[in-house]
Amino acid sequence: KLQSVQYLSLQHNDISKETTALKALRHLPRLEHVDLRYNSIQSLPRAHLYLGGQLKTLKLSYNQIKSTRGGLDRCFALQELWLDGNCIDELHQVSGLARLPELQILCLYNNPVTSLGNPRYDPGWKIQIWTWFQEERRAITPLELPILVDVAGTGNGGLVAIGTGVATEREWKEIQEGSFSNVVRPLESTMTSSLDQSRTQNVNTRGESPTLPDMVVHSELSEALLPSVRNKRVTKKTKTRRAK
Repeated sequence: KLQSVQYLSLQHNDISKETTALKALRHLPRLEHVDLRYNSIQSLPRAHLYLGGQLKTLKLSYNQIKSTRGGLDRCFALQELWLDGNCIDELHQVSGLARLPELQILCLYNNPVTSLGNPRYDPGWKIQIWTWFQEERRAITPLELPILVDVAGTGNGGLVAIGTGVATEREWKEIQEGSFSNVVRPLESTMTSSLDQSRTQNVNTRGESPTLPDMVVHSELSEALLPSVRNKRVTKKTKTRRAK
């Protein structure tokens, strides 16, 4: 029966070791969604070996993770990665995530580097993250970049997205300015057709355009966000980002 497991929740178990959290999971060939929130995990350097190439959603919110290097940034099938409430205090510790070709939802809020008022806060963290993804994916519109979602608890176990997490016109221009890629184009020329066809219900929450609709993300149904923004052009053979 375990061979058919697709969703596994191990939250609130005080798990601290990678082997405890992941070693047994490689024997679950159909596993696609793993919830490890509210544990004490510090690193997952061999996550790609334990999780294989089938895992789509990994929730690691409120652990003690400082870096995604070596393991998480080699889980190439990941579509959602939740790292909010961890100990990431330097952006370069998550730069490798830009090599994940299928990643569409990324949550990094409530880490030292993303928390306003924290001494390690980087005010340009979103632009830098998106720039890395733009360079790897050679993205020509913001819709090809992952959603950087912020969340808040609903009180009933669900999660509500705060804002839309898609680059605004101003942010897209900053991404272009900071990118070494020469394929980016002005937002107005690349967004019009796709917005007209698939974003007729857009709500602009920050006074800038364009943005996706407000999103309600429930812990068991968040993948509903993915189809409209999936990057069809990206394959697992991504180009190497220029060293900085």
